[in-house]
Amino acid sequence: MALALSEEQQMIQRSAADFCSERASTAELRLLRNAGSAWNRQLWKEMCDLGWGGMLIPAQYGGSELSVYELGLVLIEMGRNLTAAPMVSTALLSTQALVVYGNEQQKKAWLPAIASGKSCFAFALDEGPHYRSFDVKFQAETSEEGFVLNGEKGPVIDGMDADFFILLAKTGNSDALSLFVLPSETAGLTRSPLQRVDSRPAALLKFDSVSLGSQALLGELHSAGHSIEQLLDLATLGVASELLGVTEQAFQMTLGYLTERRQFGVLVGSFQALKHRMADMFCELQLARSAVLGGLDCATRADGRELSLAASLCKSKVGDVARRITAEAIQLHGGIGMTDEHDIGLYLKRSRVLENLFGHAAWHRARYAALSDY
Repeated sequence: MALALSEEQQMIQRSAADFCSERASTAELRLLRNAGSAWNRQLWKEMCDLGWGGMLIPAQYGGSELSVYELGLVLIEMGRNLTAAPMVSTALLSTQALVVYGNEQQKKAWLPAIASGKSCFAFALDEGPHYRSFDVKFQAETSEEGFVLNGEKGPVIDGMDADFFILLAKTGNSDALSLFVLPSETAGLTRSPLQRVDSRPAALLKFDSVSLGSQALLGELHSAGHSIEQLLDLATLGVASELLGVTEQAFQMTLGYLTERRQFGVLVGSFQALKHRMADMFCELQLARSAVLGGLDCATRADGRELSLAASLCKSKVGDVARRITAEAIQLHGGIGMTDEHDIGLYLKRSRVLENLFGHAAWHRARYAALSDY
């Protein structure tokens, strides 16, 4: 695996770094938090004008037809700046679901709208506070018109501002799974905010006798099943990429603080005990970066078990490293690190949310062991 980026990849990364630092930094996040919003739709439109929304969309539907690797590079920069946007929910997970499962009519209807930023999608997978992958209880009952939905789904990331939902539900009397697409304004569907520590509210979806026609089915009936595991692996890699960016920036902020803050007449960073801690964290951070880039590289050439192993290795490693470095960052900043005025606390909060999205480190270690027949 080559860790060096191509010229095109470097250009994408620089463009993302410049845009996020200038237009979507922590200052923008604070404005969104005060307004109670998860993300800025106009800003997302500007990102889509740069091609971010359509990175995984085939050119015939208005996308740039790049790979998960390039999308991961953008997510790393978004993590560094705590940029709030529906990149994982819309541009990665929902887009891939439409590309893989959608028929030609569905692709023509929705993929160009995603690429242009006109429509935003959210993926309704979870049914409780803990990630359980395929432990789906939500049932889509058959009816004369098509299907009837009752129950709850959540938390749904970016669900409060989404225009459409892609829903995973059980269909039939077996454990067969199917995907459905429905507008957020569908009769009988209500959504309420679920506040999170990173100030980006998720959504709780409640379905009260929601009636869907057969055209709402994404792909074939009972077609999701375990083939959706690859989509979730790609989402896991996307979240791990953003988490890497969060962690790298927290480390750099801490390093900068230690080389500027003076105590007892000397720089705090001159104390040998702190040098040892920073050096140790630097080594762990490089291992996490290698795991993320390795996982993204694997996603461009492999699927099935190999991709699942790479995704779980990646998320477990970067999850552990992120938890340690963000916690150390608060301690090494001292009292100022505990205040809301300093941005370092925002990085710890975002890290804690990302650590648990699509499975925490311990969950992925157990999965890796099971996949390896350990």
